Amino acid sequence: MIGWFAKSTSKVLPCKMNTTNTPQMMKDGNTMLTAVLNHTPLFVALSKNLSEEFLFVNDFGRKLFEFKPDQSIKLAQLCIDLLDEEKIRLIELSIIDNRSWLSQQKFVSSSGRVFIGNARIDYFEYNLQKYYLCSIEDIEESVKVEKEKLENRAQLQILFDNSTIGIVVVNASGKISLINRFAENQFGYLKDELIGTPIEFLIPQKFRTQHVSHRNGFMQKPQSRPMGIGMDLHGLKKDGTQFPVEISLSRFETIDGNAVVAFINDITLRKQHENDLRFQRDELEKSSKAIRDLNTQLERKVEE
Repeated sequence: MIGWFAKSTSKVLPCKMNTTNTPQMMKDGNTMLTAVLNHTPLFVALSKNLSEEFLFVNDFGRKLFEFKPDQSIKLAQLCIDLLDEEKIRLIELSIIDNRSWLSQQKFVSSSGRVFIGNARIDYFEYNLQKYYLCSIEDIEESVKVEKEKLENRAQLQILFDNSTIGIVVVNASGKISLINRFAENQFGYLKDELIGTPIEFLIPQKFRTQHVSHRNGFMQKPQSRPMGIGMDLHGLKKDGTQFPVEISLSRFETIDGNAVVAFINDITLRKQHENDLRFQRDELEKSSKAIRDLNTQLERKVEE
């Protein structure tokens, strides 16, 4: 038997191969191939005709569909949507034209367990015979996980959009990447007007330069905390109006790097209430002082 050996010079030279143990090598190779197929974590089967029984089904595939080692298996037994012989014939024609067929299908085991799987059927010829190599991957768990992720994402989006506090997400560059509806109303902007703009866009002009320094410092040493403790913070609306705010910051990581979420509370009404209380307290103090002064005057007159 002549084999080929490519030297590093890229020149290909023929070399003699020892054929003494070829039958044993082929037998060992087939045994190894069978072992590999049996332990492959997929349903793997070989067929000459997709409407007939499989010629070979690996051990993992039998366990997946809960078939006994000696049970015969047909494709129509496995796939809920391929019980019709006509459908299988159309798939065969499609496979011959395209050499393969891929589809996500619902499958059913011999005990009735239904699961979603990725199916692939490849067509090839060997010794003038046509064969179909079928593989099926059980993706039921991954589909459930993805479904749960989508549901959780939808729930989070509902909470985000309907929160009664302004929420603004800023990326590592200090640009707005997300903003909820409440924050849109707070600042008088539409979301598309703010996405990609620096967060300083929502801060009064005289504080912007200083805020960039504070923001960079927070990104270097992030921690969840209220912003501007002991300070009066203000936001800037689209119409130029300033309003008092309370802000809490929290950092989280994304695939693009660090990000910060700011929870913004408009405290205009609270400030008005505080001012009203302060005014009432001042007025009360004035009244109290006037009464004290009047009492002092009356006492003096009594003494006279």
